[in-house]
Amino acid sequence: MTYEDAINATLSEYVAAWHRNDMDAWGELFTKDCDFVTNTALWWKGRDENVAEHKAVAAWVHAEKPKYDLRVADITVLADGVALVHAHWEWPGFTDPSAAGPVDRAGHITMVMTRQTEDRWLIRASQNTNRV
Repeated sequence: MTYEDAINATLSEYVAAWHRNDMDAWGELFTKDCDFVTNTALWWKGRDENVAEHKAVAAWVHAEKPKYDLRVADITVLADGVALVHAHWEWPGFTDPSAAGPVDRAGHITMVMTRQTEDRWLIRASQNTNRV
């Protein structure tokens, strides 16, 4: 398996766990010491905080998760076992109860991923940005 295949496999698991709202499985795709910067500039440090905060979002957000999609745009190896990943995400028809109606949300996510084994890469850092 190439490093691209392994990274894409991790990110496929990421989306599948997100769709199921299985934040524990989703969290296992991050290193224990990960950093996650949200699209609202919150900075969650460590897997436990990242998972807990994602579990704590409003229930209506969880219902929207199956609409989410992520596409890898670029993977660059920075050093042996370290890769920079840029991806685009889309969340069409996102329904926020405080908004006038559904909106098509989209953005970019930048991740630093580290190789754990030949075929397993985890997310060490992630920054999510809304596309305006």
